[in-house]
Parts: sequence; structure tokens; C-alpha cells
Amino acid sequence: MLPNKIRDTVIIGVTILLVFAFILWFVSPAQAQMCSNFKEGAAKLKKDYGESPLFRGVSGHGYMIVIFFNPESGTWTVGRIMPQNSTVMCPLDAGGDGSIRVDMDMNEDKKVEQKW
Repeated sequence: MLPNKIRDTVIIGVTILLVFAFILWFVSPAQAQMCSNFKEGAAKLKKDYGESPLFRGVSGHGYMIVIFFNPESGTWTVGRIMPQNSTVMCPLDAGGDGSIRVDMDMNEDKKVEQKW
């Protein structure tokens, strides 16, 4: 028989491991369903929303960000590509009412119209 302190530590460790395994079992399939092959995902965004890649860059966390945009409708989608699997893109966010402003001055006195 194990001493109480060791037995309690083993029980806590096994419980934490089981909870972690349970979370991974249910969270991973949901995330995997959202991610897709980059080329297939880009083709679907083009077909369904008319969005094309507008910007790509490497984040400070080491993954690539790709912004898709439809200038006619204003819809946009942000995807993330991890360095461990550079052929898979996972969506981070999407929305509408987008526009491209290369001349935006955040110090202007003009108020920006909020639509929310």
C-alpha cells in the first residue's frame, strides 16, 4: 500500500490527465472541421464569397496570417497557417463592411462612423 501523500498525488495526476484527455477528445474534432487545405479553402472563399487573398504576413507568434477580401461586397476572412503544417489554413475571423484604406490617418479630427 502506498503512503497517503503519494497515493493522493497519483490520484490527482491521473484525474488531471483524464480531464485533459477528455477536453482534447471533444475540442480537436471541432477545430479540425473548421480547418482545411489552404488551396481548397481559398477556392471555397472565392466561390462562396468572391474573396481573394489581399494580405499575408508572419505574426509575432510565428504563424502566417492571410486576409481574404471582396472589395465589391466588403466581406473578409482572416486565416492562420501554422508552421508545423503549412498546407492547412484555419479561419480566425470573418465579417463584412470591410474597406481598404491605405491613406487612413488615425490622428484626423474627423469622427469615424461606427456601425455597431
